Amino acid sequence: MSKKQYLCTCEVSRAKLNIRNLSLNMAIAIKAIPTLHGEDAIRFREEIEKVDKEYDLRPKHNLTQDPRYAMMKKILSKARLF
Repeated sequence: MSKKQYLCTCEVSRAKLNIRNLSLNMAIAIKAIPTLHGEDAIRFREEIEKVDKEYDLRPKHNLTQDPRYAMMKKILSKARLF
């Protein structure tokens, strides 16, 4: 029986096995987060603000009037989930 199977099947020995095999449970190294500077950062921020404004200006619609919503509601009501 492999160690992975052993870990899944035996609750009592799991802690003991983990303590013995600490080298097997090493953490994954965290990579550096890319950061923008200067003109690139300014241009990126302007694009974000532009997209936000366009999203805010979109007309709002009522989801309950969508035919897909009606179909989803019908399916869920048959399954007694809605």
